[in-house]
Amino acid sequence: MLFQVSMVTYAKPSELKKDLNEQFREKFPNLNITLTKLRRYQLISTFGALKFTVGDSLSRFVVFVMLDKMFVNLLPSLGGIPL
Repeated sequence: MLFQVSMVTYAKPSELKKDLNEQFREKFPNLNITLTKLRRYQLISTFGALKFTVGDSLSRFVVFVMLDKMFVNLLPSLGGIPL
């Protein structure tokens, strides 16, 4: 019986985070925000939409979009990139 094996080298989570942030900076050099912070703002807006709405999914979506726009307005360094 023949088995195919692939090896993945271990990397510390902090090194992966640093590498992703560097790749994000290379892709968007004019931004003054890291990918980690951008993901954090999106997570906060998602939890805010779930916390502040009790009802149908349309009202949750509206709150999510409003919170997302609020974060974009608070971060003028984002420019015109689509989130």
